[in-house]
Amino acid sequence: MSDRQITAPPRALHTIMEYVAERYGVSVTDLKSKRRSNREARPRQIAMYLSRALTFNSLPAIGSLYHRDHTTVMHAVQAVEDRIAHSPFFAGEVNEMLDYLKPRVGSADAYEAVIEDTLDRLRTRLLLVARRDPKYLLSALSAIADREE
Repeated sequence: MSDRQITAPPRALHTIMEYVAERYGVSVTDLKSKRRSNREARPRQIAMYLSRALTFNSLPAIGSLYHRDHTTVMHAVQAVEDRIAHSPFFAGEVNEMLDYLKPRVGSADAYEAVIEDTLDRLRTRLLLVARRDPKYLLSALSAIADREE
Protein backbone atom coordinates (compact mmCIF):
# COMPACT_ATOMS: atom_id res chain seq x y z
CA MET A 1 0.00 0.00 0.00
CA SER A 2 1.00 3.56 -0.55
CA ASP A 3 2.44 5.61 2.28
CA ARG A 4 0.22 8.49 1.22
CA GLN A 5 -3.16 8.95 2.88
CA ILE A 6 -6.33 9.32 0.85
CA THR A 7 -7.58 12.16 3.01
CA ALA A 8 -7.24 15.86 2.69
CA PRO A 9 -4.76 17.49 5.00
CA PRO A 10 -6.41 19.01 8.08
CA ARG A 11 -5.59 22.46 6.71
CA ALA A 12 -8.00 21.89 3.79
CA LEU A 13 -10.91 21.24 6.15
CA HIS A 14 -10.03 24.32 8.20
CA THR A 15 -9.82 26.42 5.03
CA ILE A 16 -13.34 25.33 4.10
CA MET A 17 -14.61 26.04 7.60
CA GLU A 18 -13.00 29.50 7.73
CA TYR A 19 -14.30 30.44 4.28
CA VAL A 20 -17.88 29.41 5.05
CA ALA A 21 -17.80 31.18 8.42
CA GLU A 22 -16.61 34.41 6.81
CA ARG A 23 -19.08 34.16 3.93
CA TYR A 24 -22.05 33.71 6.26
CA GLY A 25 -20.93 36.16 8.93
CA VAL A 26 -20.45 33.65 11.72
CA SER A 27 -17.35 32.60 13.62
CA VAL A 28 -15.60 29.25 13.36
CA THR A 29 -16.58 28.81 17.02
CA ASP A 30 -20.24 29.24 15.98
CA LEU A 31 -19.84 26.50 13.36
CA LYS A 32 -18.43 24.16 16.01
CA SER A 33 -20.99 25.10 18.65
CA LYS A 34 -23.90 22.97 19.80
CA ARG A 35 -26.37 25.71 18.79
CA ARG A 36 -28.91 24.62 16.21
CA SER A 37 -30.36 27.95 15.09
CA ASN A 38 -30.45 28.57 11.34
CA ARG A 39 -27.78 31.24 11.77
CA GLU A 40 -25.24 28.53 12.71
CA ALA A 41 -26.82 25.33 11.38
CA ARG A 42 -27.14 26.30 7.70
CA PRO A 43 -23.52 27.42 7.29
CA ARG A 44 -22.39 24.34 9.26
CA GLN A 45 -24.33 22.05 6.91
CA ILE A 46 -22.87 23.83 3.88
CA ALA A 47 -19.34 23.54 5.29
CA MET A 48 -19.87 19.82 5.91
CA TYR A 49 -21.21 19.38 2.37
CA LEU A 50 -18.23 21.24 0.88
CA SER A 51 -15.81 19.20 3.01
CA ARG A 52 -17.35 16.01 1.70
CA ALA A 53 -17.46 17.24 -1.91
CA LEU A 54 -13.89 18.55 -2.00
CA THR A 55 -12.01 15.99 0.08
CA PHE A 56 -11.81 12.27 0.69
CA ASN A 57 -12.20 12.71 4.42
CA SER A 58 -14.52 10.25 6.09
CA LEU A 59 -17.83 11.26 7.60
CA PRO A 60 -16.46 10.69 11.14
CA ALA A 61 -13.39 12.84 10.37
CA ILE A 62 -15.54 15.69 9.10
CA GLY A 63 -17.97 15.30 11.99
CA SER A 64 -15.23 15.40 14.61
CA LEU A 65 -14.09 18.79 13.32
CA TYR A 66 -17.57 20.16 14.06
CA HIS A 67 -18.01 18.10 17.25
CA ARG A 68 -20.71 16.07 15.54
CA ASP A 69 -21.48 12.43 14.81
CA HIS A 70 -20.99 11.00 11.31
CA THR A 71 -24.78 10.66 10.93
CA THR A 72 -25.09 14.43 11.38
CA VAL A 73 -22.67 14.88 8.48
CA MET A 74 -24.77 12.47 6.39
CA HIS A 75 -27.87 14.50 7.21
CA ALA A 76 -26.10 17.78 6.40
CA VAL A 77 -24.92 16.50 3.01
CA GLN A 78 -28.43 15.26 2.18
CA ALA A 79 -30.04 18.52 3.34
CA VAL A 80 -27.73 20.60 1.15
CA GLU A 81 -28.26 18.29 -1.84
CA ASP A 82 -32.04 18.56 -1.40
CA ARG A 83 -31.86 22.34 -1.19
CA ILE A 84 -29.64 22.46 -4.30
CA ALA A 85 -32.22 20.37 -6.17
CA HIS A 86 -35.06 22.72 -5.22
CA SER A 87 -33.39 26.12 -5.42
CA PRO A 88 -31.47 27.27 -8.49
CA PHE A 89 -30.28 30.32 -6.54
CA PHE A 90 -28.84 28.13 -3.77
CA ALA A 91 -27.33 25.75 -6.35
CA GLY A 92 -25.54 28.71 -7.92
CA GLU A 93 -24.32 29.87 -4.53
CA VAL A 94 -22.90 26.43 -3.70
CA ASN A 95 -21.26 26.13 -7.13
CA GLU A 96 -19.68 29.54 -6.60
CA MET A 97 -18.24 28.34 -3.27
CA LEU A 98 -17.00 25.11 -4.87
CA ASP A 99 -15.29 27.06 -7.66
CA TYR A 100 -13.63 29.36 -5.14
CA LEU A 101 -12.46 26.56 -2.84
CA LYS A 102 -11.28 23.94 -5.37
CA PRO A 103 -7.95 25.60 -6.18
CA ARG A 104 -7.39 26.45 -2.51
CA VAL A 105 -7.99 23.01 -0.97
CA GLY A 106 -7.65 20.67 -3.90
CA SER A 107 -10.47 18.43 -4.88
CA ALA A 108 -11.30 14.77 -5.19
CA ASP A 109 -9.60 14.86 -8.62
CA ALA A 110 -6.29 15.70 -6.92
CA TYR A 111 -6.35 12.32 -5.20
CA GLU A 112 -6.90 10.32 -8.39
CA ALA A 113 -3.20 9.48 -8.74
CA VAL A 114 -3.09 8.17 -5.16
CA ILE A 115 -6.15 6.00 -5.78
CA GLU A 116 -4.76 4.65 -9.06
CA ASP A 117 -1.44 3.87 -7.40
CA THR A 118 -3.21 2.05 -4.57
CA LEU A 119 -5.40 0.09 -6.99
CA ASP A 120 -2.37 -0.93 -9.05
CA ARG A 121 -0.62 -2.21 -5.93
CA LEU A 122 -3.74 -4.13 -4.88
CA ARG A 123 -4.11 -5.68 -8.34
CA THR A 124 -0.48 -6.80 -8.25
CA ARG A 125 -0.89 -8.34 -4.80
CA LEU A 126 -4.11 -10.09 -5.79
CA LEU A 127 -2.44 -11.61 -8.84
CA LEU A 128 0.46 -12.86 -6.72
CA VAL A 129 -1.92 -14.42 -4.18
CA ALA A 130 -4.05 -15.95 -6.95
CA ARG A 131 -1.01 -17.61 -8.49
CA ARG A 132 0.16 -19.01 -5.15
CA ASP A 133 -3.14 -20.04 -3.59
CA PRO A 134 -6.37 -19.58 -5.60
CA LYS A 135 -8.51 -21.07 -2.81
CA TYR A 136 -7.23 -18.51 -0.30
CA LEU A 137 -7.99 -15.68 -2.73
CA LEU A 138 -11.56 -16.92 -3.23
CA SER A 139 -12.17 -17.20 0.51
CA ALA A 140 -10.71 -13.72 1.12
CA LEU A 141 -12.90 -12.18 -1.59
CA SER A 142 -15.92 -14.00 -0.20
CA ALA A 143 -15.20 -12.62 3.29
CA ILE A 144 -14.95 -9.09 1.89
CA ALA A 145 -18.24 -9.49 0.02
CA ASP A 146 -19.93 -10.78 3.20
CA ARG A 147 -18.74 -7.74 5.16
CA GLU A 148 -20.13 -5.34 2.56
CA GLU A 149 -23.62 -6.85 2.62
